[in-house]
Amino acid sequence: MKTLALIGCGPRGISALEALSIEMEHGNKESIKILIFDRDEIGCGRIWKTNQNDNFIMNTPASHVTIFSEINNEKNVVYKDRPTLAKWVSRSQEKNIKKYKEEEYLPRKVYGFYLKWAFNLIISKLRKTNEVILLKEEVLNIECDYKGFYTLKSKNKYEKITHIVLSTGHDKTPQDNSIKRKILFLKGDSFADINIDSIGNKNNVFIKGLGLSFHDILSSIINKAGGSFKKRPDSDFLDYISTGEEPKIYAGSRSGLPIPARGINQKEIDFKYESFFLNHKNLNKNKNKDFNEEIYPLLMAELEHIYYKKNIENNRSISESLFFDSQHRKRRNPFKSIPEDIYTIFKLDEFEKINLYKIARPFSNKNFASQQEFEVNLLDVIDKDIYNSSEGNIQNPLKSALDVIRDNRDFLREQVEFSGITSKSFSEDFRINFMPVCSLLTAGPPIKRMYEIKALIESGILTIIGPEPKLTSDNSGDFFIHSKHIPNESFYIDTYIDGTIPFKGLKESQSTLLKNMYNKGFIRPWSNLDSYGVQGGIDIEKDSFRVISKTGAARKNIFCIGIPTENPRWFTQVGSGTANKFSQFSQDAKKLASTLIDDLVSNEIFLENKGC
Repeated sequence: MKTLALIGCGPRGISALEALSIEMEHGNKESIKILIFDRDEIGCGRIWKTNQNDNFIMNTPASHVTIFSEINNEKNVVYKDRPTLAKWVSRSQEKNIKKYKEEEYLPRKVYGFYLKWAFNLIISKLRKTNEVILLKEEVLNIECDYKGFYTLKSKNKYEKITHIVLSTGHDKTPQDNSIKRKILFLKGDSFADINIDSIGNKNNVFIKGLGLSFHDILSSIINKAGGSFKKRPDSDFLDYISTGEEPKIYAGSRSGLPIPARGINQKEIDFKYESFFLNHKNLNKNKNKDFNEEIYPLLMAELEHIYYKKNIENNRSISESLFFDSQHRKRRNPFKSIPEDIYTIFKLDEFEKINLYKIARPFSNKNFASQQEFEVNLLDVIDKDIYNSSEGNIQNPLKSALDVIRDNRDFLREQVEFSGITSKSFSEDFRINFMPVCSLLTAGPPIKRMYEIKALIESGILTIIGPEPKLTSDNSGDFFIHSKHIPNESFYIDTYIDGTIPFKGLKESQSTLLKNMYNKGFIRPWSNLDSYGVQGGIDIEKDSFRVISKTGAARKNIFCIGIPTENPRWFTQVGSGTANKFSQFSQDAKKLASTLIDDLVSNEIFLENKGC
């Protein structure tokens, strides 16, 4: 019997199983043995485990979230019952689930319960013709014999494995050894795994990073202290009600800006954005494009089109907005700026220009005389973000324009992945400059988080210290944090929390399994192989998801999907499909499953016949 081992069973692993079950239903009838490993919680994985706090919430509306790949208008679907997360919650009779049915952004643990429900549905389908074994174990090593059989080692040994799928998800964050013993250091990762019991009201805490993890850390600390937020009369703004048990919290990042909120969702699940400028028609068909010269201008033309069209509609009239729409489409060269006469005729100078890098780095060229001066500027930016987000992702000019990036993310992936752009452009233009800005401006939390941050700053509990924070120590060994942009201020801290989740790549992976596989030559890091080379995640074949071994050849019977492949891929952190759309998340699983089925039904099981 052919045996498949799936290592890691979070969303990516579940999507692979669902795609495999569909492939089997439509074709392969041969029985296989499936071993499913996860060290944390089988059926949802570590990030979405079901015993975490309600404070950890998703940043995608529940009505848009699904784990199922088949879309509603398909015929002969395998899963007749495939609700979105929101629909599943609304029909649940479980007390701990149905209480969330009116909420748009749900706790991560609720998605975990949904994943486990879907996982059980998929497993019951697979078990009709296959043997399926669930193993709550961590796979630590893989070996193979001269015939090509694999042996998996965990707390037990599993032999005669013919095929392996790696879907191991988020790596652990390494310990920062530069932090001396006199300071309490807590790593990032999934903050649901971090023990903050040692933090009390006498501590001065610094949080590195102002992204999504920052919100998890902040809410955990506030929840432990027993604090609460109270809505102001006739306003959505909040006041923070302190218990006196909170530590003093400092936070900072390279930009000094908390990740902006997403616009309130106004898009139905069947919403589909059709790009006019950013499309295949305008793209150079050759590989090795230059991102800044050949892709970014098209993206900006698309963003500016939506931004100015919506501004004209909101501030003048729909008819003038439609006239701008037709003239701008007709007359703009997508690789150049808006024609001067279009700019003049429609008086576009009345609206603030849209510049992604300035929006993402509003304080980059500024210095401040004091923390108070910086805070005034910061609260002004936060207030503007709250206003923009509250108008929604269709109605507000800026948020609707930024959503164009999300709506076209799969298209952008298609252009940049697997060395689609030159290595110099990938390294400098895309990876160093565009990726951080894109993540900051498109992956934000729901608006409630910005209200909470503003309330905590105004209460004096939270101090965001400004861009480019730096940790220093004095002669006594005490530690201080300060921003390079506020030279006259520094703050004593005794607790340091790394709230970043950096992707270090295969060579720096904390996974015992991936380290062992790398040392054996089963896998290698992807690289764009020249003087601008960037090495990163596991190298894989583009359409099959087979891993590339040290020799440069595809290893026929080992596959990898999701976060471990970041760099040859982009934005693999996505943990769900998109409702009513065959998204990249689902496409990945389908491609892998299709190749895997072809191998499983082939008589040539052992293609690695030279062994290891």
